Amino acid sequence: MIPRNVFNWKKHALDNFEELFSNDTVRDYQDKLKFKDAEVSELHKKIGELTVNLDWLKKKLEKLDLSQREALIELSLKSTSAYKTLTERRKEK
Repeated sequence: MIPRNVFNWKKHALDNFEELFSNDTVRDYQDKLKFKDAEVSELHKKIGELTVNLDWLKKKLEKLDLSQREALIELSLKSTSAYKTLTERRKEK
C-alpha cells in the first residue's frame, strides 16, 4: 500500500465518521440487507423447485424407450430454427 492512500483513507474516514455510523445509515444498510436476504431466500426456493422438477423429468425420461426419446427430441427440435434449416436443405436435395 502507498502511504498517501492510507492517509487519504484515514482522513476520509475521520471526516465522515459520524455519518458513517449514524442511525439513518445503519437503518438504510439493514433495510438493504433484509431485502437481499429475502431475495436470496426466494432464489433458493426457486432453485429447490427447479431441482425437484429436473429430478422428476430425469426419472420419467429413464422410463421411456428409445423411440419415445427420439420422438421427444424430434418434437423439441421442430421449434428451433436449426431444424427448419436442416429440413429445408433436405428438401432442396
